[in-house]
Amino acid sequence: MNRKSERLILILLSAVMLLTTAGCSTQEQESDSVAVTPEQTITQDTPNATTPALECDYAQVYDEILQSACALLLDVDNHEAVDGEMGIWETAVGMESAEALDCVGYSIQDISGDDIPELLIGYIAKDSSELRNKNIFAVYTCVDSSPSLVFEGWYRNAYYYLGDGRFFNTGSASAMCSIFGTYGISLNGKELICEDYYFTFEKEGGNSEIGFYHNRSGLTEPDSSEELDITDHAFWSMEEEFALQIKSLALIPFSDYATAQGYESTAEATVHVQWAEDAELLTDYDEYNVSESSEPQARIVFTTDIPVESFTILELTLVDVSENGNMEFEAYPVTPRIFDLRPDRPLVIGLTFAGDIPCYGFQYDDANGDCRRFALEISGEDGSILVREADREYVRFVLSGNAD
Repeated sequence: MNRKSERLILILLSAVMLLTTAGCSTQEQESDSVAVTPEQTITQDTPNATTPALECDYAQVYDEILQSACALLLDVDNHEAVDGEMGIWETAVGMESAEALDCVGYSIQDISGDDIPELLIGYIAKDSSELRNKNIFAVYTCVDSSPSLVFEGWYRNAYYYLGDGRFFNTGSASAMCSIFGTYGISLNGKELICEDYYFTFEKEGGNSEIGFYHNRSGLTEPDSSEELDITDHAFWSMEEEFALQIKSLALIPFSDYATAQGYESTAEATVHVQWAEDAELLTDYDEYNVSESSEPQARIVFTTDIPVESFTILELTLVDVSENGNMEFEAYPVTPRIFDLRPDRPLVIGLTFAGDIPCYGFQYDDANGDCRRFALEISGEDGSILVREADREYVRFVLSGNAD
């Protein structure tokens, strides 16, 4: 073989080796590409992603919201409402905590269809036929593993559930501006999208003439809305038609949540007093006779909505009456026994009343550890038992001259 032939063979061998190396490199690159799974290339925000949703304890995510709402219901007078709690606060004002806990509830369910459950807080209707008893006070969703308020409702801006992620809203901006409409929750559950928005507004000219308007922007702006050529009756009939579509939601009462969390009310307890013959003593109860006579003239039942400590019956002796009518008493426990009065254990006391001046009372320690004292009186109108609290500013047992 001559030198020229040897060079040609070397060139051919080199070319084969280069092609082989290139092929191996291509196979390695193709192999790396195949190893990248679809899950690695799709993010949670990608529409129609096939990646399974990350597991999340939504009850835990929303628990801080539930804790705050529960605290508000337990002690509405001393808990400052935050965003999302205005409707809850309006409902709880004037209620005993036990009643408020039963009237407000919550549900965790997916209403937007994005596989992320929302938290809904609303009123638990005793009479489901009444529109106002189906209010939704707030809706939250989960964003980056944290609760996010979608919207809240209150008396003048009330929301009701229509089903399928839709809500009916009624409100009022002034005496001449009333509002109602429907909204749908967005696919990601983060906001409400206006479907139809109806409102009344005073027409230009200031002659108190009301116009009827409609838009889909959700804004109370007559200039950018369609003015409806419609009668007053027809306009409000549309609101009634929407109201008929309102759905009831199965809500868990906050009383269940409070029990599960082991919460105790910090609100003041209310001790109820009535004649034994008027009470339905269907449960176990304790009974004591503190009357000096063997046959007491009356049996009185004491009940409470919240457990109270150091409950004691007092014997009152009048010692002075001031010029303004205040009565001062000496107050002594009738027995050394001290009771803890509980909601599930009524207390029946046998007493003998003499005359119009209070001769018996009771005391207990409230949630703050302060001693509360009350006198028992008989109504001159209907014979019922009256309870009057002693003035807390005095160390002695003093009743104001102006009875409530």
